[in-house]
Amino acid sequence: PLDVAEVVQNGQLVRDGRATALGPRQPLKEGDVIKTGDWRSSVTLHFVQDGVLTLGRNSQLLIDGTSPSSHGRGEVLRAQLLRGELTLEAYPAHNTVPKDYRLNVGPFQVRALGADLWAYVDGESETVCLHQGALEITGSTGEQRLDFAGDCLQHHNGGPPRFLPGGETELRDRLLSAEQTPVNPVSTSVMSPLATAPARVETLA
Repeated sequence: PLDVAEVVQNGQLVRDGRATALGPRQPLKEGDVIKTGDWRSSVTLHFVQDGVLTLGRNSQLLIDGTSPSSHGRGEVLRAQLLRGELTLEAYPAHNTVPKDYRLNVGPFQVRALGADLWAYVDGESETVCLHQGALEITGSTGEQRLDFAGDCLQHHNGGPPRFLPGGETELRDRLLSAEQTPVNPVSTSVMSPLATAPARVETLA
């Protein structure tokens, strides 16, 4: 039920410790790691046709497994964002059962019941922003909800989470612009690795 829809430049599949080129319509299984390259690289995944996950540049996603629907509830997807950015488009079509995605971003445990969101992880912070629907988030300070498009929660290493109403546009511009700035303008062939906190995506039946 989870497969590759599109690969733009330098997508890789790491399976059983071996890296190979990632191709469209390639099925994925538990333990697979999807990696994108730098510059304009991206990978789009389809989960049971209507769920769309898109990895941006310099991102890694670990697939933890999938489960079929049961008892009138939607299918289950478990995955882990290791670094970079992830966009989830899961808002359900009319008269369809929403899939219940779970996304762990650093200290945040996010529940997205048929919701659209954007998440980002780097070596300094973890961010979750709502696009459509609603998010239930559990963290070190208890439970919170995001109910309005553009609202975000962000966590910096060593600090408490911050609620940023309508903050997505500014956050995305700042975070992605910083990532695209080369460490050494003279030579961009070698880039410094990013140490990141893991983020997890999961949909529960």
